[in-house]
Amino acid sequence: NKNIRTENNIRISTKSHYTVGVESLIEQLSKLKTKRQASTSHTRNLNTVQERMFFENQLAVAYGGVYAGTAVLTAALGWWTLTRTEMQSRRWFGLLMGVLSLWASVSAVGLFVPGRSAQALIATAWAVCGLSTALVWLVFVVDYTSGDPWENSYVRSYALVYLGVLPFVLTIPTHDLYHSSMLLRSEPFPHFETGIGPVRLVALAFTFTSVLVGTYYLLRLFVNTRYRSRTQTLVLAGG
Repeated sequence: NKNIRTENNIRISTKSHYTVGVESLIEQLSKLKTKRQASTSHTRNLNTVQERMFFENQLAVAYGGVYAGTAVLTAALGWWTLTRTEMQSRRWFGLLMGVLSLWASVSAVGLFVPGRSAQALIATAWAVCGLSTALVWLVFVVDYTSGDPWENSYVRSYALVYLGVLPFVLTIPTHDLYHSSMLLRSEPFPHFETGIGPVRLVALAFTFTSVLVGTYYLLRLFVNTRYRSRTQTLVLAGG
């Protein structure tokens, strides 16, 4: 009996060691599978991030190309008008093209400059260019269609509004009157997500109404002039 019990104990011990070994092997295989799954998931996530970064870079380059092309085109058009034509009001038109070129250039640079301080500076320059473009457009159109722009009540009124809004635009990062909020985003390229403040509402009204008034002057000239003058006027109104 003693021998039988000893043999049974040996069998149980052997079986126990075998069971432990199998369980240990299964546990190791399970850990290895988990590591492989984690590695695969990490690789997929890395590929997804790389694909997203590539897409964002391509999008920034595409936008930058459009802005850069616009800057070159408007600068070239302004220079050609100033040096190669005898168009009435060509100096104001050249200035208008110059401001538009600067506006497009600021937009292009902003796509590739990270950092809150740099983006705040770019946002300020962008707003100043936009506000200035609206005023120069109106001055050019009035000079082109009606003579001396500074004798025009619309130009004088808009110039006063411009001077009133400009200090708030130049100090955009220091207050929330122009942008009620400024949240910096890095995707798909660096930019501010902004809220509309009261001064910006005034600036938007200033911009849109000046464009409408200028277009009205051009269309009035288009209606009241002969056929030979209409083509140039229509091109300016469309632009």
